Amino acid sequence: MPWRRSRSRRRRRSWPASIRFILDRYGTGRRRPPKGFIDLFTDKRKSRDQDQEDLIQELYRQLGQLNADLNWLKKNLDLSHKEKLLLIDKLNRELSISHQADLIGISRSSIYYEPAVDEYDLLLKRLIDEQYTLTPFYGSRRMKVILRRNGHEVNRKHVQRLMREMGIEAIYPKPNLSRAHPEHKIYPYLLRDVSIDRKDQVWAADISVPQQAA
Repeated sequence: MPWRRSRSRRRRRSWPASIRFILDRYGTGRRRPPKGFIDLFTDKRKSRDQDQEDLIQELYRQLGQLNADLNWLKKNLDLSHKEKLLLIDKLNRELSISHQADLIGISRSSIYYEPAVDEYDLLLKRLIDEQYTLTPFYGSRRMKVILRRNGHEVNRKHVQRLMREMGIEAIYPKPNLSRAHPEHKIYPYLLRDVSIDRKDQVWAADISVPQQAA
């Protein structure tokens, strides 16, 4: 019967070299290891375990700080939903689309959402655009009257929404139009305290715009 190694010796070959050296030299009990020899290896192991524990605690601290920064960014990112959608980079291979959506605080499904196109709204927008070209001073109330005359039963809120989507509004005098810009230069009035007592002493010019034909 061929000689075979014992099971304990085969298991010992898989141990680290330092442990096998100690067992081969002092494992039989005939020799006694020097004082502090075993403690040398145990202290190193304790030191490695402590360093690993400190590293884990530092990583947890950094993760907590990143999570707090991310929550603060989501609350203070003053952008509309459409502006946030423009920040999504679908060609980025390092950050997935779902991760980008989570970073800016929007749902992933909103990235792929395509609004349904209403053919009737497109018709109303075309009619509003034609009327606005002729009468740019018409607001939503007047536009509603014009559309109703043409047989379209719409209310004012519907017209307001369509005009808002088109980016148009009635042209009318708004408040504070005569307020000067703070950086505008103020020219002095040259005729103040001037006595006009002869002919052709002062000239004035006026520019008028002729009315266009309807």
